[in-house]
Amino acid sequence: MPHQILALIFCLPFFLLEGCNRPPVPPEVYLVEIQEKDLWRDGADVYAAAEFITYRAKLRECREMLAAERARFIWFVNYESLRKEFSALYNRGQLISMETSSEQERRTGVVTEAIASREQRLEALAALADSINEGRVARRFLTRVEVLLSVSRTMLLQQKHDEAMLRLGDADPYLQQAEDALRRVAGRYADRKQIEHWRRLVATAKQGSQKNSGISILVSKLDRRLIVLKNGAEIRRYRVGLGRNGLKDKLYSGDQATPEGHYRVVKKNDESRFYKALLINYPNAEDMKRFASARKKGLVPEKSGIGSLLEIHGGGKDGITDGCVSLDNSDMAELFDMAETGTPITIVGVTDYENIVSIALGK
Repeated sequence: MPHQILALIFCLPFFLLEGCNRPPVPPEVYLVEIQEKDLWRDGADVYAAAEFITYRAKLRECREMLAAERARFIWFVNYESLRKEFSALYNRGQLISMETSSEQERRTGVVTEAIASREQRLEALAALADSINEGRVARRFLTRVEVLLSVSRTMLLQQKHDEAMLRLGDADPYLQQAEDALRRVAGRYADRKQIEHWRRLVATAKQGSQKNSGISILVSKLDRRLIVLKNGAEIRRYRVGLGRNGLKDKLYSGDQATPEGHYRVVKKNDESRFYKALLINYPNAEDMKRFASARKKGLVPEKSGIGSLLEIHGGGKDGITDGCVSLDNSDMAELFDMAETGTPITIVGVTDYENIVSIALGK
């Protein structure tokens, strides 16, 4: 017995030294601590909010368990159950990370699509505004849209999806105001009944051209195009300029609109201040009838007459006239030589149902 006591006394320091080495904290603890910071950085509180709240609550519980275990006497510390808890929590965090990435991608896709749709609408309206002389009001609204879209794109790059959508929402009223402004000016060009009327005018002109020995002239205002017909077939095509309000149908003197309908050349002037000119018989009987009706409805300023002296003349296709149709001088020289007094002229808005206006205005 004394020998056993002596052996125990001899070995006790070694047991004590062995017991002074505290068991290491499971690596799962450190993995979860890093994971929690990564999830926060990646926006789990936004993209997987409910799951992340539950995750953090469980993490607080596990931290308390860890603290309690570490407070135990060193010989009784056992991290095995705690390791399992942290391991399970880590796996849950991995799922949250996947959900966060998935939701982030989904929101990015939603915002990207929303930006693209507004950019497409902006481009269509801007193209229309640039193609007509009356697009000044619309351009002001479209400039604001461009700024808001730029801000939205910046927000998207920063993964601020909600802020990006708010800016897109701010852009929508300006897009609508731009469309409304353009529709007031050019809405007729998206109206199928109006286009059908213009197509009938063109069909009549082509039929007449087949019977005439000379040329006939067609002007499409929206296309800024003048076509020369002979025997029903196109022989020349020129670009033209119009009045400041050229897309409108002329109603009275000073409205700077270009008339529509069937006309004819009543005078050739080779000494015009616009190089050369073909005077047309505006107003014709139909114009005078429409003017009288508009006056009764109060659509004509009190002191305004119906107007006159409208021409097809030179001076440049890029010029802005008071209602006339203008060509580059070289083109006007050709047309002047081909035309005669009495040459039929038909002026219409457009003949294609699918045109820049109908596309931009969604018709």
